[in-house]
Amino acid sequence: TFTLTTYTYDALQNDFTTKNRKNDTSIRRKNTPNNNSPTTITNNYLKATATKGSYNKSTIVSQYDYNNDALGRRISMGKSGTAFDINGTPSPDTISYGYDDKSQVTSASSANDSTYDFDYNFDQIGNREDYTTNESGSPVQSLYTTNNLNQYTAITNPSQSPTYDTDGNMLTMTLASGSWTNTFNAENRIIAQEKSDARLEYVYDYMGRRVEKKVYSGSVGNWVLNEHKRFVYDMYKLIEELDESDNIEKEFVWSGEKILSVTDDTLTATYYYTHDVNKNVSELLASDGTIKAHYEYSPFGKIVNDISSTEYDYAKANPFRFSSEFADDETGLVYYNYRYYSPELGRWLKRDPLYEVGSIPWIINNSDNDIDNLLSSIEALENLFEYLEGIFGNVFIGFEEQFSESKLALDYEKIRKLTNKDQSNLYDFTGNNSINNRDKLGLIWPALPFITLGVLAKKALIEGLISSLTAAITTAVLNCPFSNYLL
Repeated sequence: TFTLTTYTYDALQNDFTTKNRKNDTSIRRKNTPNNNSPTTITNNYLKATATKGSYNKSTIVSQYDYNNDALGRRISMGKSGTAFDINGTPSPDTISYGYDDKSQVTSASSANDSTYDFDYNFDQIGNREDYTTNESGSPVQSLYTTNNLNQYTAITNPSQSPTYDTDGNMLTMTLASGSWTNTFNAENRIIAQEKSDARLEYVYDYMGRRVEKKVYSGSVGNWVLNEHKRFVYDMYKLIEELDESDNIEKEFVWSGEKILSVTDDTLTATYYYTHDVNKNVSELLASDGTIKAHYEYSPFGKIVNDISSTEYDYAKANPFRFSSEFADDETGLVYYNYRYYSPELGRWLKRDPLYEVGSIPWIINNSDNDIDNLLSSIEALENLFEYLEGIFGNVFIGFEEQFSESKLALDYEKIRKLTNKDQSNLYDFTGNNSINNRDKLGLIWPALPFITLGVLAKKALIEGLISSLTAAITTAVLNCPFSNYLL
């Protein structure tokens, strides 16, 4: 036996329906866009009647209502629907966000839940200086110490001193799951993680995809294998999870960056995913509308609701949660194919792989407005020249002419040395603004510390600026080392 599931869209993919032909139920995800930015995401469960096209049951499982400011930053998110009910009573809520002058998230608080209260402060480059959470019912503050390579070298609560290898990979870390030691291979991929009572081992294929995961318990020198998983991909989308004998345990269906459904062959069941606007998984629904999993997140992706509750009996078994990426419950990390992310630290465990291919990493820190692509706003070139000349004076006399001669790479080295920093924050989440931005592949362009540019106003001028740039600048852009990221 099998279940046939079909997927339908409207012309703009704002209205999307998953239909289960076995029992004629549908799960509907409807986006209400405003200036290309969704203001409402509605996840409905629909139960069909005998009359084609009609339903005798329509339930809003989860709905997210967004308000943005003039810069496109999310200032509030309303949450409602049966997934947020408390003891059967509707319990809608609103999360409010605050920002600094670099559009980094500095606060997030709930209108109705006093434990959902987060505060962040960052230095001029984007490293955390302190972080306060009220999850325990009273404020707990963590302080961060950063070295000249923008690596955290000391953190309080929990107290730790992370260490790194010469490639910038994080070798030791303390998370809620314990104190871990990470082992990287020559390609800077984690191949083992170990703490006092657990060990994890990973195998990757020629494309760098994680194809095996082994979980051990016991103690150092006396490990016992508890679980051995194998993974099958369609490009970089995981589509099958196998056991050690290559028996299929789970099958996943995707649509672009969003995961649609999981079929768990060990349970003979298919569940359907719902999402918020940032492709974070919100719920998994059974074909009868039962909520099998529900997730709520902190601003940087930490799950804040209890997913061990028997109320949602598939919440732990489902691996795809924050950003629709694979969650490793053993460590609390999120696997993004190219590297691992810690929602607790708000950081990656290794440098940006894109930097390793020789690209020059500049950013305007707002990928949700399509300016996160290096100089997708050409105006950034002119602003950069003016800004640098204003700060460093005669050091940059003739810089524009040198750029026109495609010698930017040499001048970039001058810039880096003058700032006394190493390529800025290679570990940070996108602009410290994960609630607005999506990191689809785990690839983050770090920010140069002296670039602070606007967003929407500059975006509006892109076309006019491109046509008005001088021939010399245009030629230089097309021939500079990063021109591939402009085309």
